[in-house]
Amino acid sequence: MSTTHRPRLFERLLALAIALALLPAGCGKHESPTNGGTPPSVVIQSPRSGDTLSGVGFTVTGLASDEDGIAAIRLKAAGTIFATASTSPFSLYFPAFLFDAGAIEITVEAEDADGAKGSATVSALLAERTLRSIGSPSEEEREPAWSPDGSTIVYASRGVSGLRDLHTVPSAGGSPSVLVSSSNDDASPHWSPAGDRIAFASNRSGNWDIWTVLAEGGEETQVTTNSFADRGPVWSPNGARLAFHSNRDGNWNIYSVAIASGAPSGPEEAYTAAATAESSATWRADGTALAFVSNQLGGSDLATVEPPDPILSLVPGANDPMVREIHPAFCPKGPFLAFADNRNVQYDIWAVDPASGRKKILASHLADDREPAWSPRGDRIAFASNRGGTYDIWILE
Repeated sequence: MSTTHRPRLFERLLALAIALALLPAGCGKHESPTNGGTPPSVVIQSPRSGDTLSGVGFTVTGLASDEDGIAAIRLKAAGTIFATASTSPFSLYFPAFLFDAGAIEITVEAEDADGAKGSATVSALLAERTLRSIGSPSEEEREPAWSPDGSTIVYASRGVSGLRDLHTVPSAGGSPSVLVSSSNDDASPHWSPAGDRIAFASNRSGNWDIWTVLAEGGEETQVTTNSFADRGPVWSPNGARLAFHSNRDGNWNIYSVAIASGAPSGPEEAYTAAATAESSATWRADGTALAFVSNQLGGSDLATVEPPDPILSLVPGANDPMVREIHPAFCPKGPFLAFADNRNVQYDIWAVDPASGRKKILASHLADDREPAWSPRGDRIAFASNRGGTYDIWILE
């Protein structure tokens, strides 16, 4: 190398050394999202851009990948995160009920172990929510519950005799079939997650107890034998337990019993122990908590409990001290709750996102709408309404 080039080379090396010395500590280690290297790849498989989607709710599916591993996946719209996952493929429920009909952008964002983020977005249309009746105007129909495949609804029907029996009807509409009929009242049916049995409450033994019956009908099996009233049975998401409310301790509380082949398989447990009244339980989709109606504040509000901890927590956004909230129902796809309240004098159907406290009215009429029940996919809600003159089963979709 010629001697005339050495000073210039030395100056360049000196400038490089000074620049490196001035760099902030940690630069180049991919410790922040803005310097995280190659972002994760995200592919939304369903829905597709341009699709028209349920105005109640739907599931977003797809894949996320990165050589550093996926640390978090987030489903977002309008700047709010509505669901998360940590593994791929992902299946995340979107609560469309919180939005009005029309265009919407839905984004899935993935973050890798180094903080780098990648995302994919679809632009779709939320359908206008509609109502249809699958009831019979000649009878009073209450307390709908869906089969696990969403094809059938079971409900309690009061005929001309004045007694309640259990009927089933296709959710698409059609002729109902008698499932359980007796010379007493049978009410509050709830389908098991496996689809093989239906739990219900009946006073055929002299007081209200919990029973089960095969989904196709047949001989009934008694689950509880208490001298007080046991009512409102609901299966846990894994089908291992039945929760119900009972006044066996002098006031209404939430109880649970292990169940196998439709019969009790363990001791009954108290899930609440408050001196107030708790009823109408519903299980959260992950099986770790129940929501129910409580008069803890002197009215009718929605609260939750996480067994075995008996401490009650009010549902954020759902309660108003001047309003009665009743008939809570957890969405099978997430932490969202549907319920009925009478803030408009009559009872209407509402739904709430407890994480944000956001709620939305879904069905309203001058008559009463009560007893909401989500479909297994979270894309429809059945409820009982007397908007046709007598209580019938209606479906919001």
